[in-house]
Order: sequence, then C-alpha cells, then structure tokens
Amino acid sequence: MRSGGVEVDSARRSLFTRCHMAGLYFHIPFCRRICAYCDFFKSAEVGRVDSVLEAMERELDGQPSIGSPTVGSVLSISAAEPRRSADPARLQDWRTGRRRCWSCSGVEEFTVEANPDDMTGEWLEALARTGANRLSVGVQSFDDDELRLMNRRHTGMQAVEAVRRAQAAGFANLTID
Repeated sequence: MRSGGVEVDSARRSLFTRCHMAGLYFHIPFCRRICAYCDFFKSAEVGRVDSVLEAMERELDGQPSIGSPTVGSVLSISAAEPRRSADPARLQDWRTGRRRCWSCSGVEEFTVEANPDDMTGEWLEALARTGANRLSVGVQSFDDDELRLMNRRHTGMQAVEAVRRAQAAGFANLTID
C-alpha cells in the first residue's frame, strides 16, 4: 500500500486503516432511573422512546448517502433502556443497512451498551442474532453499597450474573465499566 508516495508496511497499514474508519454512535437517553453520577443528557420519560427512535430513523433516511463504511467501521448504540430502545428487531433493521445514508454491511464492530438488570437471556440471544459483536455492560461497581449510593438498579451479584448470561449468549467481546 502506498500513502503519499511512501510504501507502507502491513503494521503501519493497519494503523492507517484504523485512522480512516467511519462510525455512527446513537445515544438513546431514556432511563427508568437516573443515576447520581451521570453527566449525559438523559430523561426518565421512557414513554417517549419510540417517538425519538422514529425521529432518528427519519433523520437518517433524509440524509444523503455516504456509501459503505471503510474497513474497521463501528456502529455503537448507547441505550440506557435497551430492552425497549435497543430492540433486537430494530437493531437488525439498522444493521442490515435499511437506512439509506450509511450502509452497515461493512461494520466490523457493532457495540451495544446495556445495564445489567436489562440483560435477560432472551434479549441477549436476540441481540447476538443481530450481528452485535461487542457488549458494553454498565456495571459501575460490584459493591452493593456503592451501587445504592449511585442510584443503580442492580446489585453486584446481578451484574456478575448478567456478564455470565452475555458470555453464554456468545458475547466474547465484553467491556465492563
């Protein structure tokens, strides 16, 4: 591969490719409970999830096409209320590229963020079928006293069990924050 008239070895080519990747990040800000530490835009009005997602889809559909993403492209869904806002059927629709502005067919990393108490076995198995290959689990702490102080809905043990369910559903690429 040549870059600016200079031969690029395979290690540098990998770095070059990663520096030229595209990505989409969707922040879906609806939470059943607001955590004490959270600085993100958020709302406890979970009844508005569908109308906001529909508005996001209309916005995407109205954008000019930017074609297929480059190698290493990322699609990331941040969903504080994932069983509703990151519905696997809707994600599959986004993943297979029904959205006109950006084809997701070349996406190498498809990340979904979720809270431990929303990660049921059924939801995780359906999510795995969408092509999602990375799951970011919002544990925050395994200490129950700290979790209560932060106003989190799960316990430390529920977090451990959620991670185990994710592994059982086939998610090998997990992050825990």
